[in-house]
Amino acid sequence: MNCTQPVDFGDVAIGSTATKIVTCTALIPITSINGCTTGDATWQCANSTLPQGAIAQGASFTFPVVWNLTQASINDAQNASFGKVLPGASSTSLDIYTTNAIAKYSTLLPISLSGNTVSQNAFLTIAPPEVDLGGIVVGSDGATSGLSAAVILSNVGVQTLTFLGSAWAEDIDAEGESGLPVDYTNITNGDLGGGFSSSSLPQVGDTLATGQSVTIPLKFLATKTGSYATFVQFWTTGGAGYVLLTGSASTAPIANISVSTIEGGWNSFEPVAMDFGDVTSGTTVSKNIRICNSGGSALTST
Repeated sequence: MNCTQPVDFGDVAIGSTATKIVTCTALIPITSINGCTTGDATWQCANSTLPQGAIAQGASFTFPVVWNLTQASINDAQNASFGKVLPGASSTSLDIYTTNAIAKYSTLLPISLSGNTVSQNAFLTIAPPEVDLGGIVVGSDGATSGLSAAVILSNVGVQTLTFLGSAWAEDIDAEGESGLPVDYTNITNGDLGGGFSSSSLPQVGDTLATGQSVTIPLKFLATKTGSYATFVQFWTTGGAGYVLLTGSASTAPIANISVSTIEGGWNSFEPVAMDFGDVTSGTTVSKNIRICNSGGSALTST
């Protein structure tokens, strides 16, 4: 069979349903349609809507597919039929099972289903949830300008999202692990803690309309070697969320060249010299040169 696909349901709000009609054409004679299943219970296909009996080659039929989000929940909740559903892109496969009149043809046809789950209220998403800004070589020319990246805050809900505040913390797992409150620091002058900063952050009262996004520029500067990390938390009328920022600073690479010795070791004394000594005519003597990096960051051979 050949069926219209992919089947795109577009935007569907949590708590509602959407129906699409799928059209299929038999490319060979089919004895019977035996049923259909979906990989996600929120997409529903009823066997009773499929044709009964044989289908001739070239004949077409239609059947409905329902995306049912009426019992879906953004948060895990008791008695929620389908468990947790997060706003955003969703997809699954619908499989149709057949008995064919001609042997050696597949008896299973997958159909791609896709759609975009939308919250009835405002809903904050942060992408990516973790940003690694990379490594700084302390003392290099590039260390003064630092490293840059960005994170995107989006509203995937139907209602307008309003920012209520933001702060940073060294660790946000403390509350869940020990019961102690998280030690947040309000963001002032773009300082995000741990050597991270931003020149443009949403202020209290700023809004995002449905489907709207804002890009937050990020910068990482460090003058001492080590690993750096900070959690930046945002509070909004569409929920709270955080992004983890990480970076590192290390010393410059240092090339070290040594040559193999007759004893099987390595000689790196300056000036480095490779002495083959007396070599008998018609024979071959081999030695090795070793290049090492004794610095704190990656060494690139140019």
